Amino acid sequence: MGYFGEESPLDLSILPESPHEYRLTPERESIDRAPSQNPPNGLSAEEVPQFIIIGSDDNTCAQGMNWLLDLIEGQKNPAGNNNPATFDGTPLTLSLYWNSDNSGYTYDSAQIKALHRAVAMNCEVANHTAHHRHGAELSKEEWMQEMARVNKVLLEAGVIRPDTPMGFRTPFLEFNKYTFAAAAEMGALYDCSTVEGGSADQVSLEPGSYHWPYTMNHPIPGYPSSWWEGQLQKNTPDYALDGSEKTENLWQLPCYSFLAPHDSVLGEYGITESIRDYMKGVVSWDPQGKVTGLDYNLWAPGDHGGFEMNKEQSLATLKYTLDRKYAGNRAPLTLGMHSQFYFEEDKFANITNEEQREVLAEFIAYALTKEDVRIVSAIDFFTWYKDPRAL
Repeated sequence: MGYFGEESPLDLSILPESPHEYRLTPERESIDRAPSQNPPNGLSAEEVPQFIIIGSDDNTCAQGMNWLLDLIEGQKNPAGNNNPATFDGTPLTLSLYWNSDNSGYTYDSAQIKALHRAVAMNCEVANHTAHHRHGAELSKEEWMQEMARVNKVLLEAGVIRPDTPMGFRTPFLEFNKYTFAAAAEMGALYDCSTVEGGSADQVSLEPGSYHWPYTMNHPIPGYPSSWWEGQLQKNTPDYALDGSEKTENLWQLPCYSFLAPHDSVLGEYGITESIRDYMKGVVSWDPQGKVTGLDYNLWAPGDHGGFEMNKEQSLATLKYTLDRKYAGNRAPLTLGMHSQFYFEEDKFANITNEEQREVLAEFIAYALTKEDVRIVSAIDFFTWYKDPRAL
């Protein structure tokens, strides 16, 4: 059989000699866009789609990827005015941030076939590093090696071409001052590793007022006082942000925080007991209803960055977040997930695998009842964002 045949697991034992050998070369446009709470190009909120960008990390089993693709296959965005420039009536797409060799496992043709299926459905296959390492102390060269190894597999498997526009997300949403320059040098069109809404000077920012994506030649809003930047300054000061992280030719699509419903509207989401009070009981501080925008943080233990939510709490939080964004400035809703979690038995204490799958399916169904919602991959979003058109 061939290198990616049924009987031949991927041989990832050799790192590329030079990361540049596997650098992507997508067509780029020189665009400068500062962080802004206003929609682009002077458009009003009512004139822009409410984009929902589903991005799945790791994707370490074909079963999870194929389930996710099955979920969106055949579903279409609302018809709107039948304008293809705003994805009216188009099939749903999403992004798969893939890591090629996580924790010693090597992925074989089943995963590659799932990635090919995703591409055939016009979904995005993107880079999540090879080994899923913590990134606070990685050098620029190490970041590039991690990205190059993923690109190598995807290129040799024919999943992507050298000119494929592609995104990047760091493991654990960890980065340092070298990350973004490395991503840009490896050909990434955008990064999506920063967190919006979680820093000390963003307490007042909630869905409906978050910053729209921006170019990385501008500072990251809120990071001088964020928990993550504070940890860098304390533990790895040589790698902390110092202005050198600003990078030309790289977009930033933040990981936008979710928000649990205020107690006054719980009934609208089928909830009788305060989710926010529940969250304060799980952790030792008051998160004010905010959850880092990943499924893990909805479900994980409190001492591992999560809030141990059940199905009803999770779904209410996602719906409320969407409703606030839709009624606000319509900055994108990013839903970070991990397709393998939905089949790892008993991974989380208060939600079953079946309930996890129901959360996503029911949220998508709810979102598609709103005529201006468009569920697209991150690459599709940036196709619109570089030249924004009104609904």
